[in-house]
Amino acid sequence: MNREWATEQLDALLGHTEFYRRPDPAGVVNFTSQLSTRGAQHDIVASAQVVEQIVMAGMQVESAAKFGSLLCRGAI
Repeated sequence: MNREWATEQLDALLGHTEFYRRPDPAGVVNFTSQLSTRGAQHDIVASAQVVEQIVMAGMQVESAAKFGSLLCRGAI
């Protein structure tokens, strides 16, 4: 897997899910603590699905490496 691409995808998800307080409209003072995400919901969902696949692929590689190590040591 291309680590640079995977890192870019994770950074994109973090950017979409970052919370911020929307600025008050001109002439209006709002006393709420409501936060919004930087990205739209559909962007967050799409990005999360890509990151999920990256994580799952990483877990498969790690499991295969552990299995191979055990197999080489004769533990299996």
